Amino acid sequence: MPRNGSGVFSAPAGTLATTLTTIKSPEYNAFVNDLVSDANAARPIVAGGSGATTAVGAADNQSTKGADIASAATTDIGAATGRFVHITGTTTITSFGTKTAGVIRILTFDGALTITHNATSLILPGAANIGTSAGDTAVFVSEGGGNWRCVSYSNLSGAYATKSGNYTAVGTDNGTIHRYTAAATASLTAAATLGLRWTYTIIADGGAVTIDPNASETINGLTTLIVPNGSTAEIICDGSNFFTVIKPYGWQFIEKRDFSAVSAADFTNLAAFRRIRLTGYIVFSGTADLGLRLSTNNGSSFDTGSNYGWQVLAGASTSATAARTNPDTYIILSLPSPTILQFDALVDNMNSGSNAVYVTNRCTEIVTSNFGVGVTGGASGTVTAKNAIRLFPTAGTMTGNVTIEGMV
Repeated sequence: MPRNGSGVFSAPAGTLATTLTTIKSPEYNAFVNDLVSDANAARPIVAGGSGATTAVGAADNQSTKGADIASAATTDIGAATGRFVHITGTTTITSFGTKTAGVIRILTFDGALTITHNATSLILPGAANIGTSAGDTAVFVSEGGGNWRCVSYSNLSGAYATKSGNYTAVGTDNGTIHRYTAAATASLTAAATLGLRWTYTIIADGGAVTIDPNASETINGLTTLIVPNGSTAEIICDGSNFFTVIKPYGWQFIEKRDFSAVSAADFTNLAAFRRIRLTGYIVFSGTADLGLRLSTNNGSSFDTGSNYGWQVLAGASTSATAARTNPDTYIILSLPSPTILQFDALVDNMNSGSNAVYVTNRCTEIVTSNFGVGVTGGASGTVTAKNAIRLFPTAGTMTGNVTIEGMV
C-alpha cells in the first residue's frame, strides 16, 4: 500500500538501488505503481492535502472543531487545532495569540465575558471592547502580528426579552430587542464602554419608555428621549453618544378575509390592540343589517346581552333620517335594510378594561334601488377588555371580504 494507517508514505522494501547492483524489475515496478496510485488518490491532511476527492469533502475535512478553550488572560485561538473554537470560560480575554494573516477562527461562547481591544491584540473594527453572552457566535480573521479582525458577530441568546420596569442596557445587550410592557426608563451604560456600533432596540408596548444616556451623554442631541407607547426605537452608539430613529406607532395589517354565504365572520387574537379598523364589502342574501358583537374570551362566546347601543344618520335619495336604539344585543354597522354594503368601521378601547368600547362607522350602500350614505356609532357598556370581534348579518347570509388592521 502507498501509505500506512497514519497516512505516511514509505518506499517498499527492496526498492532502493545499490551501486553496481542490478535493479530488480518486480520491486521497481511495484514502487512505480505505488507512486502512480498515490498520485491519483486523495492526499491526506498529514501530507498537506485535504483527504478528500471532492470540494465539499475537502471543506468538511479542513473545517474541524478545535479543542475547547477556557478563557483566561491570554487565549491562543491561533494555536487551536480546528477552525471552530468553543470558549468555555467567562474570564476576560486580552489576546488571541498570533497567526498568519488570513487564518479564520469561528468562536462560540458559553457565557458573558469581555474581549478587550488593546495594543497587543487589536480587536477590529473600531477600538471598543466586545461583550459576549451565552450562545453568541463570532468570526475572526487574523491580520498577522497578533491582530484579529471581527468580521461577523451574532447575539443569538439575548436577541429578545421583555422588561416590565426600569432597566440599564449593558454591553451584552448589543443587538438585543427588549419589549417594555409598562412605562419605564431605559438607562444606557457609558458610550465609551459600549463602543462603536453597539445597537439596542426598544419596543414600547404598555407605556412610554424614557431613554436616559449616561451622565452628560446625549441621544439625538438630547439628554433624554421618550419612546411613545406603541412605538419602536433602534439605538446606535458611536462610542461617544447615541442616536436613534423612532418608528411611530401605526396600523398593523392583521388579516384579509374573503367569505361566501356565511352567517358570521369571527376575528380573534386581538388582545394586543387598543384600536381595530375593519374595512369591507358585503352582499347580503336578503334583507338584513350588518351587526357587530364583542368577546372577552377570544371568541369562545360573544356578548349578546342588552348592553349595546347604537345610532345611525343616513341619507338616501334626497332625504336624511336618524335612528337610535338603546339597549340592543349588537351594534349596527349599516343603514336600514341594505342590499350591498361598503363600510369602514373603527373600534376603540378594545383591550382596556377601564372604559366602554366605542364603534364609529362610515358606510355606502344600495338600499331598495337607491344609493345611500351614512354614519353609524355605537358602544358596549361593559368595561371588560375585549379580544375578538364578530360580524354577522341580522338575517340570512353574507358574501364579501373584510380587511382588519390593528393599532397598539
